[in-house]
Amino acid sequence: MTDYNTAARNILLMREADLLSRECARGGFDVIFLKGAALLARGMCGPHERTMSDLDVIVSPENRTAARRALARLGYRKLDGVFQAYGKGRAIADLHTELWHADYAALRAEAQWAESENGRLLVPSAEDMALHVVAHAMLHQGGFPPRARRDFAFIAAKDFNWEKFRLRAAEFGMKALAASAIACGKTPAPPEMADKFALAPLQRPMLALFLRAARGDGGVMYEYILPAAYKPALVWRAAFPPAHVLEEKMKASPVLRRVARPLNVLLRACRRIFESYGRGVVSL
Repeated sequence: MTDYNTAARNILLMREADLLSRECARGGFDVIFLKGAALLARGMCGPHERTMSDLDVIVSPENRTAARRALARLGYRKLDGVFQAYGKGRAIADLHTELWHADYAALRAEAQWAESENGRLLVPSAEDMALHVVAHAMLHQGGFPPRARRDFAFIAAKDFNWEKFRLRAAEFGMKALAASAIACGKTPAPPEMADKFALAPLQRPMLALFLRAARGDGGVMYEYILPAAYKPALVWRAAFPPAHVLEEKMKASPVLRRVARPLNVLLRACRRIFESYGRGVVSL
């Protein structure tokens, strides 16, 4: 059955994506559209097949301010209490300058223009899209839930280069993450693909951890363990983020923000883990 509500919202968001792409181009820079917008722009799924709550875009750090101004010209306003999110009516745009596994420059090197009836958008390569699905699911959700599996299947359904996927995973330091997503048996990858990642001995215990998480739908405890295992620097960055991040997230003096941020991160992690135990959703 066609989900007309989902289709209508997605058409609205894709029109907004085209407006944002054009406005940024007039300013002399590009933004890369991620996740649902990239899937729809490439025609990998229909507007009724995948819900989309917002537009995720990534811009180079030097164009962060210009991108905010472009959003403002289109009528978007910063959403209170939500980091790097901007709203206009029913549309929300989430503005990134980097992802946990890759930065703008790395994605831009392989990005391609995709044209559809709703406009022309710059999107990652299919292989980078698949790696983003894996990274976002594993590092932010602590597993490989059904939505991530469906997105991966949409991306890999046609003209997908598995060897390029493997090579890009190595470039991003994601070999263990990517291998676990494939080895869990929930993707359309060729069965022999997981053995081609050639993990070093020290990476094999990490693969076991990631594989255990990938076989599940996610968990709060894994949301904290997996990022630390993948890239320990992420723990430091969460506790001591750049000044512009602190300024947006915490309304206080610079000194107080620096002191309070690590404590807030620790208390929030402890509270979420404790609450998840109460709901019986933590398993290791």
